Amino acid sequence: MAGVICVNAGFAQSVPPTVYLNVDASELSNMNVAFVARDRISRAGSVDQMFFLGTNPAGYPANDIIGYSGGFVGSSTYNFTLSYTANDSTYRFGLTDGVVSGNAFFRGNGANSTITYDASAKNLAYNIFHIYGVANSSGSSLSFDNLVFVPGAGLISSGIVEASGMASASGTPIYDQWFAAPTGVNLADFDWSISANVQLNTTTNPSSGEGIKFEISTKNGVFTPQSSINSVPEPVSSLLVTFGVLLVSLTRRRGL
Repeated sequence: MAGVICVNAGFAQSVPPTVYLNVDASELSNMNVAFVARDRISRAGSVDQMFFLGTNPAGYPANDIIGYSGGFVGSSTYNFTLSYTANDSTYRFGLTDGVVSGNAFFRGNGANSTITYDASAKNLAYNIFHIYGVANSSGSSLSFDNLVFVPGAGLISSGIVEASGMASASGTPIYDQWFAAPTGVNLADFDWSISANVQLNTTTNPSSGEGIKFEISTKNGVFTPQSSINSVPEPVSSLLVTFGVLLVSLTRRRGL
């Protein structure tokens, strides 16, 4: 019929899911950890680069990359990169271009260390990224900058990343930031990467191993937007409204 515009149902289904950046923690609930990629300064002989599923690091890839000669005073700085390739379900966690100061030194892996993990048999599902840092050992601090999220094909992002942040034992000892896709979206179906330049500092023995760390984890949970996201029409809904207005206009012009 003249003036009728049809919207292909396949087009509506092809709209890519969105990862919303820097969402408020109050918009997230019922979360379960899928995996964690962690960079830390620990006591001599303990691992510093860790990748593990769930909440238990035992039995998963890890590297001991930082040691100390003398007292536990010093810092490590790395380009922290976590990336995922969906077609082979492979995660790559790299600590590269490392720099140390004070009494810290690199062990065998040197200034560059990458862990690769094949999760193809694990059927991981998650819709949330958590960027998290802790500096609660006496005299410790952490900072990061140039935080970047890159969505792969079929995925888009919305919002503004908080590109730098810090935590310290003498101030605010915890830092976190959240990215989230709508409930039910599985980000393990898409390629993506997150990277940042991270520095960890200590002036005392970080004996617990968990007192100075920066990590990125993924979680499966409920995302309930309470901000301006609610007022933004979904792309397809918005498009249908536009077509509806155009259809009415064409109908009136043709006297139908």
